Amino acid sequence: LEKWALEIIEKIDRIACLLDEAIGTDKYMPIVCQMKGNIENPSLILSQQMVNEMTNANQTFAEYGIHLAKQYQLQDTKLKRVSKV
Repeated sequence: LEKWALEIIEKIDRIACLLDEAIGTDKYMPIVCQMKGNIENPSLILSQQMVNEMTNANQTFAEYGIHLAKQYQLQDTKLKRVSKV
């Protein structure tokens, strides 16, 4: 699967290069490089990081979601306190 994905990225890379040259920018090539990095090192992908966290904490997807919701709620509460000061 990785080999196939890299073949696709190579084709996208050529298109990104042409777009950057035609438009006179460097917006597309860095994104393609990031995508290639994600394929070569899946631990960089957010979904893989989430799976790793769930596995390490021995949590189900639902438990992980509740954990994140509580973290966000705590952050929101702290932000509201700071903004009142």
